[in-house]
Amino acid sequence: MTSINFNLSDISITPVVPSSPSSNYQLIVAKTDDPTKLYKLTLSTLAEDIEVTAIEVIDNLTSTDTNKALSANQGRVLNDGKVNTSDSRLTDSRKCNNTFDNITTAKTALGLNNVGNFTISDSITSENSSQYASSKAVELVNSLVTALNSLLGTASTKDVGTSASNVVQLDGNAKIPAIDGSLITGLSGSNIATGTIDKARLPVDRSSTLAFWKGGANPTTGNNAITNIGSATFSGDASWDSTENLIELNTNSAYTTGKYYYDFKHPENLYVRFQFRTTPNANGADAVFFFCYKDIVPDTHNRWDNSGAWNSGGSEGYIIGFNEYGDKIQLYRGATELASATSITDLADGYYHEVDVLIIQNRIVVKYDGVNLINYLDSYGIDKSETLLGFGGWSGGLTNKHYIKGYHIAEATQADIANLGITTF
Repeated sequence: MTSINFNLSDISITPVVPSSPSSNYQLIVAKTDDPTKLYKLTLSTLAEDIEVTAIEVIDNLTSTDTNKALSANQGRVLNDGKVNTSDSRLTDSRKCNNTFDNITTAKTALGLNNVGNFTISDSITSENSSQYASSKAVELVNSLVTALNSLLGTASTKDVGTSASNVVQLDGNAKIPAIDGSLITGLSGSNIATGTIDKARLPVDRSSTLAFWKGGANPTTGNNAITNIGSATFSGDASWDSTENLIELNTNSAYTTGKYYYDFKHPENLYVRFQFRTTPNANGADAVFFFCYKDIVPDTHNRWDNSGAWNSGGSEGYIIGFNEYGDKIQLYRGATELASATSITDLADGYYHEVDVLIIQNRIVVKYDGVNLINYLDSYGIDKSETLLGFGGWSGGLTNKHYIKGYHIAEATQADIANLGITTF
């Protein structure tokens, strides 16, 4: 504050100062030529000088100075603009319990600060215009919908159903309803349960599929197996086990054998993958085997005998035996053993084992549970015009049962060679 001294005779004071003022008598006065400034007068005596302190007054509502007085004029402005608490729009029971003074506050309260397209062009300025207010309410709703769509994605604006542009909804059993799947791409054969899918719809490295069955349903019934080589045949003691949902190659009796096979013209290069399981028996009996390019189906007299040797079934083709009696995997051409992998002690452990067989020209590769165990070049070769391919089981003198869980038969490709890690031919 600024202090000035002048004589009492220099100013006119109303009301009249008492004739005998006490010490430190104070008045607040204003000069007529500048009413925005007030002065505090401190009087010691009427005869002595008066000390006047100037007080600056603010005549607007935009100042941030908290040490200056607000003019009476701005007090009037505030009074004229105060909220009428008796207004029915404030007391109506339908009013919103949460109000916001601007859109930024509303966005924060609604958790929408990160939604960039949540905007309103201006605010409602006419209290008495219901039409204007309604248009702004619609604008607010539309802005909220746009904001929520940006969070939920375009699917939130679609109808549920199986028609064009609909969003597909799982049924009461958590399954996809019947829809047209003709344009589906990137299918993996291991994920196919039932239905007919042309081999061209499979991934490119499986476009050469001849037959595929993933298990779970009888492969000789309906379309449970994908096949381009006709239906398979059960023979001997082989059958479909509807309890286990597996191909049962032989029963749990001694000296039982059965086969499950296809009859078709084989490709020059062949790839087969399958899974088998043997019910555990401490003594082991006797073997699961795979055969291809065969001229006859091995019968009950063509089996793995007690010495662990194969009594040949036919002179052509290859037989690969998984001999739990002898703890080894053996490759035969006709009756001639070409190669073997020994000390394989888990063949009858009751678990599923996966086998890959790759035949490229005269090279035969056998992979067991991810490990290449046989890689043999047959310089003699075979007559690849023979047409029988399949799986067999033999119980020997004990009661092991043998099962096939699934298989994939295809013309071999470069991808199969790479996947098996084959570099030597």
